[in-house]
Amino acid sequence: MTSAPLVFARTLNAWLKSDDKKLLAAINGGRTIEEASEELQREPVSVLRRISDIGAFEFELGTEEWVEIMSLALSGVPLQDVMAWCSASDDRMPYELLDAMRSGPDQRPAFELARELSIVVPTTAAVADLVWLVEQPEEIRSGYAAAAQKVAQRFDALTPASLKSEMLGIAPAELVWMGGPAPKARRGSATGSARTAKTRAPRKASTSRARKPKIRNRWAFANYMKKKRASAS
Repeated sequence: MTSAPLVFARTLNAWLKSDDKKLLAAINGGRTIEEASEELQREPVSVLRRISDIGAFEFELGTEEWVEIMSLALSGVPLQDVMAWCSASDDRMPYELLDAMRSGPDQRPAFELARELSIVVPTTAAVADLVWLVEQPEEIRSGYAAAAQKVAQRFDALTPASLKSEMLGIAPAELVWMGGPAPKARRGSATGSARTAKTRAPRKASTSRARKPKIRNRWAFANYMKKKRASAS
């Protein structure tokens, strides 16, 4: 098994022609997504997206085809059989056989929820939060649409983690003023157009004598005046 930091680093790298050849060989060789991603040292969801990018089986995120390929592939069905089923190939296996080939749970309900709410599923780690959302009771699931709208209003990405945080009440709170007294609101009209900028009249030149320098050492000045008076007497 490859380490998580290595998989993340490889996922960020550009796909080379050699990587695409390895991916196509894994598909034709009957590999599962887990086996293919381990051989490529990449995250499984990014490998499935690459299948669409190279034209092996094109699908758009959030579509029914996306639900099919994600739910079947991530449950352990070989990629070749998944693509044959999703493309309605004549030699595809019956769904009962595909269901029997799963090595993990069926993820279709989770990805159906993601398609319905336009949830972004970036990695397989996000699938765990997606499954948590699906397993909640109906009275909680009924609030998903409103919670998703709140997440969008904060300009956050709607992921399984952000929606789960919103439902648990641990979403980022609004910024509260913590620096002492709250700043005072400006009085007057609320609209800037109602205010007229007042220009200050230019200062007139002073005709008086120059100001005396400010006395900074009063003790020295008192001694100076004392000596001056003594010498004058």
